[in-house]
Amino acid sequence: NDEDNYAAELMLGIVRSKKEWKPDELSFGNRLFDRLVILYCRYEERYSDIPDIYLDFMEANMKQMAKGREVYDLATLRILAMSSIDNKPVLNRRRKIIAEMIRTVPEREAVSDVERLEADLEVFIFESDDRVDENLQYLYSCLDDEYLEARNYAILDCRLCLIESCTDPQSQKDILMADYPKQYEALEPYLNELMKGSQAVAALKINLQKSYANYCQYCSGGRYFELYPDEKVKVLIATGEKPYTREHKKIGRNDPCPCGSGRKYKQCCMNKGK
Repeated sequence: NDEDNYAAELMLGIVRSKKEWKPDELSFGNRLFDRLVILYCRYEERYSDIPDIYLDFMEANMKQMAKGREVYDLATLRILAMSSIDNKPVLNRRRKIIAEMIRTVPEREAVSDVERLEADLEVFIFESDDRVDENLQYLYSCLDDEYLEARNYAILDCRLCLIESCTDPQSQKDILMADYPKQYEALEPYLNELMKGSQAVAALKINLQKSYANYCQYCSGGRYFELYPDEKVKVLIATGEKPYTREHKKIGRNDPCPCGSGRKYKQCCMNKGK
């Protein structure tokens, strides 16, 4: 709206023109960026230069900001909020700044917090990368589920979905090896099983479907039968079981977020409940 536009232009005018910040001005500068980051998340295309301006601010004032634990926490959260894979130079710059924050932060507890947020940043980037098969993203997200049965069911669901969706596992391996080594380490076995030849994959699929039908007697929320209803019919015929059917359509990762932000669901509210 007009009020947001006026406020944004006023704040951007200040931060664009100010190259050096005195120690007693940093608090004011941080308050400006709190508001600007919110505007960026709402109107990313209109205010696309905000991440670069903020990273300039961080790089120029790193040593002074290292003295304040609260400032660091907020700074890391801002960087996380502005994370995107669309501009790799900017992304790499963000990573370097977080690494520098970890090096200079004065308290061990604060270092742990920054490291945790850095890990969250990497997961966020991985789950936002449209080059990566969506079912690989789902699979990675469920590997650490603390409930064994739920984890096993979710992994089984994702493996079956991958058999259908991942037609070029080698290209997926190449992407993960180059840009996401941590995720590659965890997902490599599931990609390797898709590269053993059509007969081996077909046999794997049959075995997984049998296990899946058993799980569906007491587990719900799977995506395999929803995404591939023809496979559901085949399993029903083979097993005589009636798997769970979702009452309401599941929100897809790439669907518009129901909160109305205009962003994709996976980049907005999908992980807020985790």
